[in-house]
Amino acid sequence: MSRASSDQQERERGIDVEFVFQCGWCDGDNYFVGRQVGWWADKWEVPSEWDCRFCDGLNYTPDPPWTEA
Repeated sequence: MSRASSDQQERERGIDVEFVFQCGWCDGDNYFVGRQVGWWADKWEVPSEWDCRFCDGLNYTPDPPWTEA
């Protein structure tokens, strides 16, 4: 694979950043990988609601800014 096609694939995949969200029920740390949305924007796509990995409590993602893991 040429360097140019490798760079193209990397741009298409985007950048992933890991964020940590605290459960509102048990205070457990839950980690999610956010995918960058847009080309110039510093915006990330993460689940809007999620179940805690410790207590299975339903949580909602807070508004940004988020804590990077």
